[in-house]
Amino acid sequence: MSDAARMDPHDPRKAIVCRLLVRERDIVGEAFGRSLCANPNWDMLLALYIARCEQRFVMLTALCASSYASEATAYRRISDLERRGLIVRNDDLQDRRRVEIRLSDDGVALVGGVLSRIDRLIASIGGDDG
Repeated sequence: MSDAARMDPHDPRKAIVCRLLVRERDIVGEAFGRSLCANPNWDMLLALYIARCEQRFVMLTALCASSYASEATAYRRISDLERRGLIVRNDDLQDRRRVEIRLSDDGVALVGGVLSRIDRLIASIGGDDG
């Protein structure tokens, strides 16, 4: 079993950091305009990580919306993320128009690792050393 599969999907610290990053992206986007600070790949990875923590599915159309990019750009980025092995697509067998997207084990491990590093950085800046 991979490390990502053993990872607690409800790690509260990582989930908090992830939600803070999403909110930070919203604040910066509101202030400067989303096009100035666009990072569709990261926006989608954060959305997928939160969905995993909340044990819910993300459909392709919703993931595209979370990227704040054009539909064509979002689809290209999703294909890139899939090629890199960070996400997995699952076609809905009942409704072929619906496609579920989730983080792969490698995607969970990489995003979780970044969130852990950011959490440690925040702790180190917080003055916990006395």
